Amino acid sequence: MDDLARKYVAESCGRALSALLDPNDPSVWVIGDVCLDLLIDVHAAQPDDIASFWASRIAASVAKVISGGGDGVRVLHFVNRAAYLARFLRDLASGTAWDQWYYGQFDSLRSLPAAAAIREALFREPEEAEPALVHLYQTKELKLVAGCLTGLDHRLLLQLCSPAETPPTGECFAAVIRAWVESGAGSGASDLELYVQMRSNHPEHAPAEVRSGIVHLNAIAGWIRHSQFNSIMAALRNGFVPETVKHLPSQEQESLLFLYSLCAAEPAWIESLSALEEAGPPPPAAEERSSGRADGITRFRSSFGGLFLVLPVLIENQGLLRLYGNAEDKVLRYLLLLACCGPHSASAERDPALLLAAGLDEAPENAELQQARLRHKADNRGQETGEETIEFFQTHMAGFCADAGMRTELAWAANLLMRGLASRLPGLSKSSAEFLWRNVLAGDAWFTVSPGMILVELSSRPLEIVMRMAGLHELTFRLPWSPDREVRIRPENR
Repeated sequence: MDDLARKYVAESCGRALSALLDPNDPSVWVIGDVCLDLLIDVHAAQPDDIASFWASRIAASVAKVISGGGDGVRVLHFVNRAAYLARFLRDLASGTAWDQWYYGQFDSLRSLPAAAAIREALFREPEEAEPALVHLYQTKELKLVAGCLTGLDHRLLLQLCSPAETPPTGECFAAVIRAWVESGAGSGASDLELYVQMRSNHPEHAPAEVRSGIVHLNAIAGWIRHSQFNSIMAALRNGFVPETVKHLPSQEQESLLFLYSLCAAEPAWIESLSALEEAGPPPPAAEERSSGRADGITRFRSSFGGLFLVLPVLIENQGLLRLYGNAEDKVLRYLLLLACCGPHSASAERDPALLLAAGLDEAPENAELQQARLRHKADNRGQETGEETIEFFQTHMAGFCADAGMRTELAWAANLLMRGLASRLPGLSKSSAEFLWRNVLAGDAWFTVSPGMILVELSSRPLEIVMRMAGLHELTFRLPWSPDREVRIRPENR
């Protein structure tokens, strides 16, 4: 009997149930047990025939149970798979999931902490992730689940729901703004919660547009918080956007250009955006606004904070350190770090992280850049460079350094720094500079700068696991040109 059940009955049950139940019904039923009386002579017919008879009786009993509706105890009914998954997530968040018999299919997650189990359950069913989160929002249980997750979890799940970003239409962005204001204007819902709210209330707007709208909204919130919003609005009103955009991190540049196109197409957006200052997050206290500091501590975000990962390579290379590591070599270090940015150098010229790494308070004037010269050429340049191209570093430096020979020296040094960084990454010593930039260096970083320390917290990178293997997730060092400050690099939310 057992052998017959294992080999034949399960498949026959599937066929029998398909004949009795509506194949277009997305309902999920979880039934604890089904009772039936069955008298079978296993020798009276072929195994397939016996299995079909057995399965038909089981299917009839299941259909009878379903027709009676769920009782919430031994028979549970969910309108679809997303609702069942959402119930599991809710019970994980409340700590009751593993007390229930009907989550047996999730047993492999039992050993994980609640946050990790929630995240893994959603990543295992990516097509159900957004519907499950929307169901939680509609049943007013999303905050319970979201509250168990870390900031990194929120970002990963938002990316799971919408891997791409597309510039939103005006209608979509207006809806995002309304949802943001309704949810507390930055002091209430997270980006993930705002996204789910939008997808629930405005499913007509594409996921990629909603996600992009939230990114631009975050830029606005940051400008309000750091008392930059009036300057941004003045640039939009008076046509100063090309000048203003050069002073912003790359992501904020994209946001400003998006707003510029929005206002150019529909000037009424100027006043609509201006009204956001009243609804947005509060700016820093008055005593902090004038200098951007509080008790000697400065905080900022940068898209170029990953450059701090190449500084240990510079410090350990004695040849480069003699050329770029003295206190008076600020402008040379600035040019070297710009060269490391390759095609992104134009966006980085006034970035606060790059200036901090170079030891500068503000970007050098053009005259200073053109006058910058090395005291002597580096030793064994050709031998160490070999056949590797330096075009990635050299091509985009003409605007900062007119002297072709100086550009070549900078490109060689930048190439050497990137090769040194690559050599620290297991299995990636031959990686190109572009690959390293895209997978290790690029991305947001949050800085906390005090008189004795520079704390750099890096957002998640595509090669984060490899970076951890190399020890780059927890670095501590001092800069020879700023020895009074310890530099600490660690992942965000550590």
